[in-house]
Amino acid sequence: MGYNKTMIEDTKKITKDVFFRHYAGLPLAVRKEIVLDLGGKGGPITWDVAYIEIQTDTKLGNEIFKRLIDLEFIPIEHGTKRS
Repeated sequence: MGYNKTMIEDTKKITKDVFFRHYAGLPLAVRKEIVLDLGGKGGPITWDVAYIEIQTDTKLGNEIFKRLIDLEFIPIEHGTKRS
């Protein structure tokens, strides 16, 4: 059975929920720290900036989210599929 569009969107939402749970567990001081540097695409990104961009579902937010997943900065729980 293949994934339909709704299933793919649900998987993305579940994965982003994992980011929001991880962010909620970060100490306030850590949220101000740089977590990623996108260079010319957006420069240094703090956890706070990542949260705002991912929450508002911007193009930059999607790039930040993908990079955080690729770098394994966001723990992916068992049973959560990466897209």
